[in-house]
Amino acid sequence: MSFLSPLFLWAIPLMSIPLILHLLNRRNIKTVEFSSIRFLKKLEHDSIRKLKILQILLLIIRTLMILAIVMMLSRPVLKGVFNWIDDPSSTFVAIVIDDTFSNYGDAEFISRQDIDRKALKSILSRLDENVTICISSLTGGERYHGRVGDFRRNDDFLKIAAGTGNFFERFRAVQKTLQRDYANLELYVLSDAQAVNFESSFADSLDLGEWNVYFSKLPELESNLAISDVKLLTEIPLTNIPVEIAVEVLNTGKQDVENALMQMIINDINVGQQIISIKAGQKRSYSFLTAFHDTGRIRGKVVLQNDNREEDNTYYFHVNLPDQLTVQLISHKAEDALFVENALKALNKDARLLDISVNTETVLPTLDLRRTDVVILQGIASVSPGVQDKLKAFLKAGGHLILFPGSDQKMLLPLDFLNISTVGTGQVTLPGDAFQIIDEKTVSGSAAKALTDGAEKTGAIRFFRFIRLNDRKHAVVRLKNDQSIWNRRSYSDGVVDIFAFAPDLKWSNFPLKGSFIPFWNLLLYWGTNSSHSGSLTTDQNWSYDLNVQDLKNKLTLLMPDGTSMLLNADSDRKIKLKNIPQIGFISLLSGQKVLTELAVNPPPVELSSKTLTDEQIRSAITDDTVIIEDYRALASAMENARHGTELWYWFLIALAILTLFEMYLANVYGTRSSGQ
Repeated sequence: MSFLSPLFLWAIPLMSIPLILHLLNRRNIKTVEFSSIRFLKKLEHDSIRKLKILQILLLIIRTLMILAIVMMLSRPVLKGVFNWIDDPSSTFVAIVIDDTFSNYGDAEFISRQDIDRKALKSILSRLDENVTICISSLTGGERYHGRVGDFRRNDDFLKIAAGTGNFFERFRAVQKTLQRDYANLELYVLSDAQAVNFESSFADSLDLGEWNVYFSKLPELESNLAISDVKLLTEIPLTNIPVEIAVEVLNTGKQDVENALMQMIINDINVGQQIISIKAGQKRSYSFLTAFHDTGRIRGKVVLQNDNREEDNTYYFHVNLPDQLTVQLISHKAEDALFVENALKALNKDARLLDISVNTETVLPTLDLRRTDVVILQGIASVSPGVQDKLKAFLKAGGHLILFPGSDQKMLLPLDFLNISTVGTGQVTLPGDAFQIIDEKTVSGSAAKALTDGAEKTGAIRFFRFIRLNDRKHAVVRLKNDQSIWNRRSYSDGVVDIFAFAPDLKWSNFPLKGSFIPFWNLLLYWGTNSSHSGSLTTDQNWSYDLNVQDLKNKLTLLMPDGTSMLLNADSDRKIKLKNIPQIGFISLLSGQKVLTELAVNPPPVELSSKTLTDEQIRSAITDDTVIIEDYRALASAMENARHGTELWYWFLIALAILTLFEMYLANVYGTRSSGQ
């Protein structure tokens, strides 16, 4: 729809001037004498016909020129998308800023954060100071609610966060702040339009029909690689043993990336680098091979060279290698533990890796497991309720319990107190020289594979006796006769390994195999405490159990940027965080003591989610949503959507084109007339 200014409607009859002049010109006839009728006929059929066509074209063009001038003076306006009532006191404007991680980055030689700042400034400049505004962000919630004239912005007002958020949840909170009816309801969304932030199960229940919606869409990143995941492929990382680490990289920019540098850094030492190339929109996996020479919690980073978004160029992770495993070996008879004890001592040549304690079952009543990592029970037929409670507490703390039968034992220790049903139904002794070997197809896990390593050269391990294990579901290794000889179960945060054979020559020839000592090395570390601790993401819940001593000091989180955050423990002596505030290595301190360290990365969905098209944005919000691709056009888009689009500029362009065309035709017409 459009309207004209009535002040200049009187000028419309002026369009008839060219027609009047044309008619008058036709009466101005010249008589030209020719010596031959032949020339008159030629003039009639050629020149006169062309001149008439030129005259008609000039008539039409001059008429249109006058019409263009009249329309310019009348200033027609194409009606705006929205109904707008000019009443600042009855206008409510909601501004929702997408401050999720994906909004980091540079585009068009300016940071996206600065683009949002300029867009916000442009919006506010078009609002009367008496308009009520509510400014909020997806991760930070409401930031300001009040009059435009009272709003004061600081430098950190539009700071991008490290997590993720949801537009519809934020808009629902904005709707709840409305205390009365307004003549005008406007909603401005400043976002990169990442799909994950505009998905919600209750989106259809929100009424956006009364709102005038503007969507300021950030430009996409031109060149950007992001590290989305790092995984330790080596199941049991140990010192001085090759470890393979896989890295997953996404190209989230619009351009193909060629010859980008990627580096692996362990404990601040560069241990490897690769040159990678990835096409736009694709994902590729790479791997590094390294070795750890130190124990304890090891810091790891994978770093890409800088591009349009530096914040996703580094991935942080930890690998836990215990400083020293404390192992308690308890057997029914001392001679039962001989092979296991010698294997542990062989592993512990320099007394650094293991703290070994060897005892018989007489120590069970006074057993202290508070600082123990691994408990090996061999040939123990029963334990008292008190010892049962100690074992349960040990497993709840992440302990590793290993159970073997004794050399003369026909049944395993019942584990009903761990909610593990009967573990065996009696000993099976094969007759004569008969034996069973492992079915290699059933083997899973690095420690289990040690049972079959070297079988081609030295022959497979032979089993002469075994206790029949009932639980096939949790089998780690089976024999060719489909009997399980090793089950693995979990209890709380701990692990229970149940073996059906004794480490004794009466039961198998395994103690004589070269894989016997490596098997124990892998088995001891195949518990929960020695595993790859990986990393957390900023949108994850995190908790940490404190002891009484920790509570005596101030509890703080030390951030990668040097800032700190005070924490309070709950009634259960736990620190709990719903969201982790920053990316990088974060330390939890009790006073000056570091209790633990977190490796934190952005949520994977913030790296991999697609960008919505304009049609998808309108489908998700409202069909009338005004989408602005260039923040510099935001103010004019607001004006056009509210009050309409003035068309005089287009009529000016039309007038200029018609004038040039008219001058050309008039020159042709004049030249031909003079030639006659």
